[in-house]
Amino acid sequence: MPYGILVDHFQHEVYTHPDWTPAQRKACWRELEQQYCPDKDYSENPDLARGIYWMRQGHIFESPFYYIDYTIAQVIAYQSGSDSTSITTRPHGRIT
Repeated sequence: MPYGILVDHFQHEVYTHPDWTPAQRKACWRELEQQYCPDKDYSENPDLARGIYWMRQGHIFESPFYYIDYTIAQVIAYQSGSDSTSITTRPHGRIT
């Protein structure tokens, strides 16, 4: 879920600052990545530590702001799972 929030936040920043240079976009990604995914370890691939991982996320290019839908769906799924003990089935298959 943190990664989905990261992608959404990054897109918001990029669209808010359309004049950013590639270096500024990379710096933004890396800063947000450290905030939302602090356990990321790029010691095996130092190029990714330069803030280029976001370029691998096709949604950013093909369907901007769509990725947040996955994150919202996860939140709803987690919430539904936590509430499952209070769901009861009534006669005729109705759930209350």
